[in-house]
Amino acid sequence: MSHSPIEATENPPAAYVNAWDRLAQMIRHGRSFSGHERNCCYLNMQNGQFADVSAVASLDLMDDARGMALTDWDQDGDLDIWLSNRTSPRARFLRNDLPRKYHFLSVRLEGDPSQQCNRDAIGAQLELHLGGTVPRRLMRTLFGSDGYLSQSSKSVVFGLGKNSVIDELRVRWPGQTSAESFTGLSINQRYRIVQGSGKAELLARREVLPAVSPRELPAWQRSDRSRVVALARLGIGDLSYVDLSGQTKPLVGGRNSALLVNLWSVSCLPCIKELKDFVKHSDKFQANKLEILALNTDGVEAATAKPNPQAKQVLAKIGFPFESGLATSKLVQQLDDLQRRFIYRQRPLPLPSSFLIDANGRLAVVYKGPVEVSQLLKDVKRMNQTQENPRDFVVPLAGRWSADRMLKFPIATANEYLEGGYPNDARTYLESYLDKESGFHDAATPEETRRKNIRLADIHHSLAGIAYGQGQMKATLDHYEAALGFRRHFAPVVNNLAWLLATVPEVSLRNGARAMKLAEGVCHRSDYKEAPFLDTLAAAYAEVGRFQDAVKTATKAVEIAEAQGKIRLADDIRGRQKLYEKNQPYRSP
Repeated sequence: MSHSPIEATENPPAAYVNAWDRLAQMIRHGRSFSGHERNCCYLNMQNGQFADVSAVASLDLMDDARGMALTDWDQDGDLDIWLSNRTSPRARFLRNDLPRKYHFLSVRLEGDPSQQCNRDAIGAQLELHLGGTVPRRLMRTLFGSDGYLSQSSKSVVFGLGKNSVIDELRVRWPGQTSAESFTGLSINQRYRIVQGSGKAELLARREVLPAVSPRELPAWQRSDRSRVVALARLGIGDLSYVDLSGQTKPLVGGRNSALLVNLWSVSCLPCIKELKDFVKHSDKFQANKLEILALNTDGVEAATAKPNPQAKQVLAKIGFPFESGLATSKLVQQLDDLQRRFIYRQRPLPLPSSFLIDANGRLAVVYKGPVEVSQLLKDVKRMNQTQENPRDFVVPLAGRWSADRMLKFPIATANEYLEGGYPNDARTYLESYLDKESGFHDAATPEETRRKNIRLADIHHSLAGIAYGQGQMKATLDHYEAALGFRRHFAPVVNNLAWLLATVPEVSLRNGARAMKLAEGVCHRSDYKEAPFLDTLAAAYAEVGRFQDAVKTATKAVEIAEAQGKIRLADDIRGRQKLYEKNQPYRSP
């Protein structure tokens, strides 16, 4: 992952955006955000080195931890830990129960704003002088934050070891040049110190402490078993399977009831057990108007599905009363594509897998692994209750839906269509969004208008990419022009539009003068330091006949690309430069 940009910008570096895209793809394909690393704890050895004490300190937890806060939660003189995690458990409390062999001092500071100090005294420096046979000096600074999204207790705790004599505490308050001195402090006590008071006020121990007790979390067991309900049911289209006699049949054609399509294998014991459960509860399925179609996947890799004698024997032995057949490789791929359209984390379909389809031929629920009959019947009953909000079918708890109060950003959904190989659906989805957006005429603040324009420009940018992928150059140019109508200096769009206007093979679509103006503008705004932009400018110069300028610009683009390690880009530009040296413009393939 590349480093985050230091300055906020509407056009972050391409490397940063690409890194996030690669990270998202890794997560979609089942990788962990953190890689399942255990938490780490290092002990300062006070000799310039650190020792890994994660395991011995019981801190090597398999948590996707984010924030950590230290506080003497149970007021026993040692620091306890609160952890916040990205995944379950979202919060974890680690109580420090080491034997009390050593002493401590806790101080709570209160600054005086009239003396140029903030009320919490953030930034104050504390210097504790210990007496006894071996005098020591301990230093602490009160921070406003001390970790990622973390704020520890503002009580400053000193660990005194076995030293039992406190000579003096000096506090250098923010905004002050000299330190304030406090004496008469005792070990194993808590004090409140107000700036300018010259004294430390003893704090009483909290009488009521939250009751906490340690417990072991159950070991996490990885499982491919899941139940995923579609928020918006998907039409499955004209899918077909092969029956056990070798005849091709439509999957849902002519049905007027719900259908569960079950994928199974002869060698899969959970599959056989699940089929037996279906047989056992066949009367309940009939009462709830649910049909079962068991499709055997053995030999699915073959070019054509062939009757499977073993599958017939298994079904006959258990007295399977429902429809059955063979799953073709095409059908399995189509079902897999359907579920990938609304499941973010992508994993191969396990066996068994089942697909619950409503009476209108729309996919409602995907079950990965064996499905409980009771859950299946409950889903069928709720699915058939047309008066129920489909969204309430998805979640177990009532609540208010934010989607009713905000407009969804459609590019993520369109990308799902594209990744599944449905560019026409992606285009239709984005175009329908543009139609809805154009219907809004409510008064908006300048900031709301700015955000809306950015959103519309991004959508036209995506539509241009879809059109380009389908070879529709005129539509591509139109969408780039529309995007610039909402974001005049949208660098990727400006560059892409200039490139096509300079290099597209169709004479009627080329416009060298406009390509040169666009390319010069985007290069100027990037201080002539982006190789792809300079490559476009060189192509535009060549299109208008300025071949010497094209050669010079291409030479500079090659130098920048090589300096940035973009060897392939540099080689491509050199190939185009050879054309400019022969007074020939470049044409995109």
